[in-house]
Amino acid sequence: MDFLGTTINPREVIASHGDNAVVSRNASGITLNNLLSAVPSANVTHGEPHYVKLHYDNPKFTGAFLYPPGGGQGWHTNSNLAGTRVYAAWSETGNSGMVFYENGRMRVEKDKPGWNVRAFVVPCWHAVWAECWRISVGFNIAGEL
Repeated sequence: MDFLGTTINPREVIASHGDNAVVSRNASGITLNNLLSAVPSANVTHGEPHYVKLHYDNPKFTGAFLYPPGGGQGWHTNSNLAGTRVYAAWSETGNSGMVFYENGRMRVEKDKPGWNVRAFVVPCWHAVWAECWRISVGFNIAGEL
């Protein structure tokens, strides 16, 4: 996929970074059930990391991540960079996605296999889970949707 002038081939990313992204057998992975049972309670800007940060020479990107099966990012708000966040996420099987916590309710947005695009306004409580390989690349737009 060509994303803001940068070509991203998921299979090549997994082949070149996958060994660094495997969640240790001793580490507790992030699952959808774990996220749904843990209501966020503090203003955290970054959740527990179970991913590899990808580095692209593109100043428009606010984040690019490779999540292995069992990976994800715990509850966080991105309060350090307010605005509209747009992410293109590739999911190997569709067994991955995001969870949002709004007005006392959890909302699950499951990925479909292949590329997915979603936009949301930050700061807001959200988390990521992946039970398959998942790549996400995002950028921020000032203002609201």
